[in-house]
Amino acid sequence: MLLGSFVALSLAVAIGGFMLAGKFSRLAILHGAAGATGLLLLTLSWRHAALRGPFAMDALVLAAAALCGGMVVATLNYLGRPAPGLLLLLHGAAGGLAYLLLAGFIFG
Repeated sequence: MLLGSFVALSLAVAIGGFMLAGKFSRLAILHGAAGATGLLLLTLSWRHAALRGPFAMDALVLAAAALCGGMVVATLNYLGRPAPGLLLLLHGAAGGLAYLLLAGFIFG
């Protein structure tokens, strides 16, 4: 499950990078679904004691914070309001840092 979480979060990070470049903005739903799947698998890995380590809990908390920020961005987009740049920055920073911490936990 831990490797599946890493693969799902890798997909979310890759799609987020394309969206940051201004291309493929219609992939936002796939970006959110991949991120939520990665967080779900990460949580299930934590429940089954596979996620015990120095960076593991930090990655889980940061991924959850990125999901919350992404939900706010999606809600604002649905309401037709632009998302604040700081919110987008925090969402990307939390998700990217969670991804790097998880990669450090798995491969480090």
